[in-house]
Amino acid sequence: MMTVLNLAVLLPAGTLIDKLGRKAVIVPSALVTGTALVLFAVSGNVWVFVLAGVVHGFGTGILGPAPVAYAADIAPPGMRGVTMGLYRTFGDAGFVVGPVLLGSLADFAGFGWALTFNAVVLVSMALMFALFARETLRRPVVPQPQEAG
Repeated sequence: MMTVLNLAVLLPAGTLIDKLGRKAVIVPSALVTGTALVLFAVSGNVWVFVLAGVVHGFGTGILGPAPVAYAADIAPPGMRGVTMGLYRTFGDAGFVVGPVLLGSLADFAGFGWALTFNAVVLVSMALMFALFARETLRRPVVPQPQEAG
């Protein structure tokens, strides 16, 4: 269910990212995804777990394309290829290292702690991004009517 919802929101998310801005989408969707991770951690029954899956699929589906657009926006002229390569390298490294670290934490302290730690990292990233990142979406200049005077 998570994957289906994730895929269902990817295309609308791209439109949303281009209309609202990268930062305006990254921060709330990261917070939604972090909330889903906490829901997974505290789920005491299958319905809370399913709800967490729905929220997670929605959050990650929207979150997925926004950082890529942000990275492309901040890439220096002539360096977009290198920037995208670095983006993928560090992202893929996270996919390799993250499960090992969180799996070790789950073995040591339990799945709830591993999921909560993941949520804390994600929410911390969202808050730092909210405070320090600049919006990169270039909005077209809308001509204003001249005042009579």
